[in-house]
Amino acid sequence: MKNIILSFSIMFVGVFTLIGTSSAISVFTACSNSNISNHTVCNQSNTKENTNPVIKAMRIILEVLSMIAGIVAVFGLIIAGIRIVTSNGDSNSFNTAKGAILYVVIGVAIVVLSQSIILYVLDKLK
Repeated sequence: MKNIILSFSIMFVGVFTLIGTSSAISVFTACSNSNISNHTVCNQSNTKENTNPVIKAMRIILEVLSMIAGIVAVFGLIIAGIRIVTSNGDSNSFNTAKGAILYVVIGVAIVVLSQSIILYVLDKLK
């Protein structure tokens, strides 16, 4: 019973994470609206723009790679959850799926930390 609850919670979180990221709006594109262009967030985003095309390209590449890593992580969690549900009490299969979940979480942590370091370095290069 614990395995079924764990698997459904993992799939629930994975599905709603995917839905949440696909429906998110960008704060900085909303700043182009003339009604809120004097807002503090909009002013901060305008002052941090960089005209260096290499840094802009690196930021775009970083964003694309982070999105790909996020999508792979969600699918990895969904597949591991399905493997837990279909293990039918087989401890070897269950432990393999549990290890996959651990690897996905470690991978996401590595992606987040590396993204933070790269963005910090790119901000210092301005």
